[in-house]
Amino acid sequence: MLVFLTGLFYSPLSAQSAFGFNFNIANPQGAYAENVTRPMGVTINYLKDIQKLKGLYYGVEVGVAMYAADEYDHDFNGKTIKLSEEDCYLSYAAVVRYHFRDQKIWNPYVEGRAGGISYFSTLLSNENDFEDQNKFYGSTFSYGFGGGIAVRLCEQVALDVGLAKAYGLDTNYRSVEKTAPADLKGNLDAGIKSSRTDFLNVKIGVLFGF
Repeated sequence: MLVFLTGLFYSPLSAQSAFGFNFNIANPQGAYAENVTRPMGVTINYLKDIQKLKGLYYGVEVGVAMYAADEYDHDFNGKTIKLSEEDCYLSYAAVVRYHFRDQKIWNPYVEGRAGGISYFSTLLSNENDFEDQNKFYGSTFSYGFGGGIAVRLCEQVALDVGLAKAYGLDTNYRSVEKTAPADLKGNLDAGIKSSRTDFLNVKIGVLFGF
């Protein structure tokens, strides 16, 4: 849900810390894929080196992704209003990453992660009488592993591209077809599904060393 690094392959790797920003596309697996479309979102992470173990870093990653969004007309107090709905999840994980650092520009790495994922939906309208709604559905433990490559762009900045497999335990989340009636789509208590939340995650981002 699944991270990146900079200067870990050159003098920046004197840099003891790194801050990254990634764009992510997830590919749901198993029963999860039957209920949600391809989630997309962003993550930020912070990594710090372990000085006694060259190439090894630890840190945290947090992010948000949206797997469904819709806008539709809805009858409210005898008049038609426009509603905007988004189904999303938050991800948060502890990360351990090892950079092989065997080249100056191309720096492959492997990483592992463990954390959680939390699902929620929002229902918004510009109508003054309509009270915006937020609904939380559930959280579950998630863990995974992956790898990638960091490509130095300049001394303190690297492009980070990676692929990770994430395993999520069972939890509740919302899944409503766009073709469903507006009364159903406008009810955040409807369309609740439950399954494992496994997915493959592809990321591309930038990492800044300091």
